[in-house]
Amino acid sequence: VAAHDPASTAVVHSLSGRSFTYGELLGDVGRARDRIRHARGGADLDGERVAFLVENSYDYVVTLLAIMAARSIAVPLSPAFPVPELQYILNQSEASVLVSSAKFGAKAKQVLESDLKASPSHLELSKHLGGQGKKEDISWDDAGPGNAGMMLYTSGTTNRPKGVLLPQSVLAAQSKSLIEAWEYSPKDRLLHVLPLHHIHGTVNAILTPLLAGSSIEFMFPFNADALRGPTIFKEYWRNPTATAAEFVSDPDGKGSWFKTGDVAVRRPVESAAFAQPWAKGPLYFILGRKSADIIKTGGEKVSALEVERELLSLPEVSEAAVVAVPSGNWGQKVGAVLILNSEVATTWSPMDMRRALKGRLANYKIPQVMKLVDHIPRNAMGKINKKQLVKSIFKDEHSDDEM
Repeated sequence: VAAHDPASTAVVHSLSGRSFTYGELLGDVGRARDRIRHARGGADLDGERVAFLVENSYDYVVTLLAIMAARSIAVPLSPAFPVPELQYILNQSEASVLVSSAKFGAKAKQVLESDLKASPSHLELSKHLGGQGKKEDISWDDAGPGNAGMMLYTSGTTNRPKGVLLPQSVLAAQSKSLIEAWEYSPKDRLLHVLPLHHIHGTVNAILTPLLAGSSIEFMFPFNADALRGPTIFKEYWRNPTATAAEFVSDPDGKGSWFKTGDVAVRRPVESAAFAQPWAKGPLYFILGRKSADIIKTGGEKVSALEVERELLSLPEVSEAAVVAVPSGNWGQKVGAVLILNSEVATTWSPMDMRRALKGRLANYKIPQVMKLVDHIPRNAMGKINKKQLVKSIFKDEHSDDEM
């Protein structure tokens, strides 16, 4: 980042029009890094977890980079999370510092007053207004990144959230891969509309463009089968059992494989190499999560994601969740939970749905049961817990309405 033109734009706030240069960014990161260290009495923070509650903004970028500049592990927290969930993450990560913006200072204090196992120091950073437009001389450590990195918590769809540790070397490898694939350059500007407590919002849309010298424009507020290589995270933090269960060693000596839990098919796409030179050989197409998106019905496997795509393409359907409903006859049957598009349809029967999907899907993929609802609950990450959805929506469903 320090190698970029200090006068070029790094971050823009879409609503206010405020902009910040790379020169300003370096100065603000250096000062925030020093304040984070001071919050712990000047102690060495190498590898320490530093959690932070900051809105989508330039301040978020400064805080994230400042934590890693202190050679610490950044733990982003979602402001939308309730206090008990934030408390769990602080306890599980053993965070030594909680950084907040002024906007979320009160919530940070509320979390710190809860039943925490440790007592993280609280640092409230003031809002950056910009307009300095000059490069400052900041001293940077020559000792390298140390154990700096980022730790993101899973959404907890199948169990309690797990901390996914991404060392700085992994973040750099992922960003470089994206720069090569998407051909980022200093002339590009990325419109950022993603939440920042998951990997797409941080790696794809902050670290990658900053590494390329591009600019980021924040549009806020936000409305809510195996891998290995240099871009794969290191471990689940303080959870060796989960780490051992999800990583499989390979005698070829090239490292372990991470089991993502996804089911995919692989097939050749002749035109792929013409679009991207790095796209070689057959490509993988993700069918869904094995735990929630693959339905085994009557000896056939159905991708819930494929059925959802077809349902959402229908004008009558506004939202859709396709789930596995227990069945005595079929093992599982395909169930659909739908919110109708009120401008198109106010009533819709299971037979109407089947007629609409006939010709789009094989018969065994068409949902055998359907429920219309006004709301489909989602967690703070915007994901649907399908196992809970089945229990709440289809709790009285047995083997009726099976075709």
